Amino acid sequence: MIFVPPPPSVQTMHPYILCTVEAVGVNDLTLSTWGVSTPIDNSESLTLSRFTIDASETIFLSNTSNSSNSKSSHAPRDLIILTHLHEPSILSALETRFYSSQIYTNTGPILIAVNPFQKIPNLYTPKVMEQYSTRGRMNAFGADDNNLVPLDPHPYAVADGAFRQMVKGVQRKKGRASATTFANANQSILISGESGAGKTETTKIVMSYLTSVGVDVVVDADVEPASSSSSSSSSSSSVVSRILLSNPLLESFGNAKTTRNDNSSRFGKFVELKFDSRGRVRGGEIKSYLLEKVRVARHCTGERNFHVFYQLLRGVGGQKSSSNLNSNSNFVKNLFESSKLTRFYDSENSSNVPNLLSLTGQGGAPLLVEFEDVKGFNSTVSAMRSMGWSEEEIQKVFNLVSGLIHLSEVEFKKVDMASGVEGAEVVDDDGGKWGGGLLLDAAELIGVREMGLRKSLLQKVMEARGEVITIQLNSEQARGARDALLKKIYDHLFSWVVSKVNESISVPAQDKPLIKSYIGVLDIFGFEAFAVNSFEQLCINYTNEALQQQFNAFVFKVSEASEASPQATGRRVTEECEATNPSPKPARAG
Repeated sequence: MIFVPPPPSVQTMHPYILCTVEAVGVNDLTLSTWGVSTPIDNSESLTLSRFTIDASETIFLSNTSNSSNSKSSHAPRDLIILTHLHEPSILSALETRFYSSQIYTNTGPILIAVNPFQKIPNLYTPKVMEQYSTRGRMNAFGADDNNLVPLDPHPYAVADGAFRQMVKGVQRKKGRASATTFANANQSILISGESGAGKTETTKIVMSYLTSVGVDVVVDADVEPASSSSSSSSSSSSVVSRILLSNPLLESFGNAKTTRNDNSSRFGKFVELKFDSRGRVRGGEIKSYLLEKVRVARHCTGERNFHVFYQLLRGVGGQKSSSNLNSNSNFVKNLFESSKLTRFYDSENSSNVPNLLSLTGQGGAPLLVEFEDVKGFNSTVSAMRSMGWSEEEIQKVFNLVSGLIHLSEVEFKKVDMASGVEGAEVVDDDGGKWGGGLLLDAAELIGVREMGLRKSLLQKVMEARGEVITIQLNSEQARGARDALLKKIYDHLFSWVVSKVNESISVPAQDKPLIKSYIGVLDIFGFEAFAVNSFEQLCINYTNEALQQQFNAFVFKVSEASEASPQATGRRVTEECEATNPSPKPARAG
């Protein structure tokens, strides 16, 4: 027998010493090697168990009968049952579960997710969704969890719990449930964490479950006649598809690559899914807040601006010729010409335009693997059309995005004013980087007059004691005014996009009397600490911290109330009595 020491990562991952009887080195381990696992606290006890090694040479213990007992105590589904509840044991348990592809762990009512930054097979399939939905229905009908095979922690379980509590609340309002159920049917799910933790994807997972799960109990059959069931089901299915389509659309305008995440949400959102008494989604509403506008004018090396800028620049290449109209279903007629992007494309730089522009090139305009820009452009156009946007609206939105790209390229030069102060002028002739007429094109694309745009960049108007004062800006101040205008326009554009999404997913007027409750999903985007932090970033981090404190306070109150309940009190009394008066041991025969 030859003992092979495990990699250091395995030693910290699991309290076992691993060895093999078939190989002499880690590189020689086969995909299913039998080995010996020796508990550190009992070196005389040897048990035979199987472990595996993946392509990255990471060793995993399997769920055999010998290893599962140790795993259940060392890395349980719920951290509350850890023998020693402190930071080292918590981190060790999370690490063990993570390297076993179990990225979700409960800690009481909280679900902890560790981002694997890769797709885990068979974790979000319809079959898995049905398992959690079925378990939720069984629990709703009084099934005892202790008699059922436990399901692993999962966002589906959290979403299903919120859904069932909502149904109980509706029943309580109608007097068809016990007094122990919630009087308020509305539920909320808070998804928080630092940047790159996986909040955006988790939000989509939760929403996909809530929009697909149903309930067998009919609370208000008198409100909705059975004859309307078919048409209402079709209506519900239609609004569900639009709610799910809102994700890629909002990601295009509100997400960006950061150093931690290729698809990081740079805004917070609260999604309300509105349900009728049958548990069907009738509509929704999205409330956004704290868009990271500063990213429009400035972002760090290795990061990107909002996705839509790159989608337009790289996706518009396929829009150059009208011959593509019949071959590409996401073709936007005359977009390449109407967006006036021709000045940025020539035979030498057509494939590298994003790296050459101020708005998109500051961070190096890296290409994304999973969120490829051309595919993203096609998905964005498809989502716009599916949500009822007209071709004119689609073209105007992209033209406005192009207008911001043009405006960001406007340059200024120093001039001496007649009053003797330093002023600025727009470099608006062939001496500019991109030729003349840049400001005129920007004004037309944004939808304003060129003279008014020019004045807003070069002058500051103040009113004091009823007198209007015009102050000429120098070149540095003019660049600051340009950046401020870029951020303000984009903020209004994003708000308009959100309002259009809400128009598409809102509850129709005839269905509003059917709404009984809602489930809210709060996605707060991550904590950030840049090399240079703006006041806006301070506000964002402060809001995140305040929400986190509110969340912690709520969880502690729930735990405190649970411990003060009669059931918990009785349990503690029983435990104390047993400790004071232990049961006598039976006499040994013989």
